[in-house]
Amino acid sequence: MKRTAHFSLGGDLIQRFSNLLVKLLKLNFLTLVFSLPVFTAGASLTAMHHCLSKVIRQTDDQDDGQLGEQFLRAFRENFKQATLLWLPFLLIFASALVNVVILLLAPDTFADWVVVPAAAAAIVTFLLFQFVMPMQAHFENTPLDTLRFAAILAIAYLPRTVLMAVLWLAPFVLFWNVTLSWPLLLLFGTALPGYLCARLCDPVFRRLEENQEREEAGE
Repeated sequence: MKRTAHFSLGGDLIQRFSNLLVKLLKLNFLTLVFSLPVFTAGASLTAMHHCLSKVIRQTDDQDDGQLGEQFLRAFRENFKQATLLWLPFLLIFASALVNVVILLLAPDTFADWVVVPAAAAAIVTFLLFQFVMPMQAHFENTPLDTLRFAAILAIAYLPRTVLMAVLWLAPFVLFWNVTLSWPLLLLFGTALPGYLCARLCDPVFRRLEENQEREEAGE
């Protein structure tokens, strides 16, 4: 009897893992496709975080069709505000990328007094960004409040924030250094880091939700 239960448990874990991979594969495809115009990437990432939260909390038994519908609905509902939040970050990230390319092609172009502040600003911005789209996906706030709360969380949970940033950078490092990783990155390079980051964000958001519920109850 124990051996049968053991194999049943193993089969259940394999099934759950397989279902998770399928969901991440579909979310990765949707996120990449809806990010293609670049300026829509903010809404796309927000929709991805919305769906990942449901996957993590298992709020319902999503089949592939429901997952796609949830993504599209979240994309539409968050498009305007997520785009407003995303565009300033896009400009900063694009500027940082241009600076990196220039430094690689012409190392003596910029003085240290230009490179160091620019690099520091890009790093701080990237750390702040870790909580922006997840916040947009979870809570209703104005864009300024979303940025303010994201900054507070990024500082309050700095080790978690740094780990999330590393998880997002890992696919780029692999893409740059490991050619064999390209197919996997194409299939899971966005949704998998997003899933791991959502796992890190979820306890923080649960705590915020509990505080909101206590405030609404007048405790």
